[in-house]
Amino acid sequence: MPAYFNQKTKKWDANFSYRDFENNSRKKMKRGFKTEEEALTWEKDFKEFCKKDMSKSFGEFYKNYESDIRPRVRPSTWRTKEYIVKYKILRLFRGNGG
Repeated sequence: MPAYFNQKTKKWDANFSYRDFENNSRKKMKRGFKTEEEALTWEKDFKEFCKKDMSKSFGEFYKNYESDIRPRVRPSTWRTKEYIVKYKILRLFRGNGG
């Protein structure tokens, strides 16, 4: 689990390989961490998220999705996505609609 210090930016980078759900080898890099510990923690969390385990509940999947997508979209876009999940998709999982 390597983390590298970038002399040019004075920040830490996480750079590692992993296997995706189809068992293909992939490389991942994320830059700009303030500390080595942050970079290693991000790598560990990413690998945990990408596990092949298909027994995740929809709630766990949605929590991961929210933490990944919410910071990257506008608040109005996130409200739309949240509405669709709460009032359209979750109804199907609860058996109240269809």
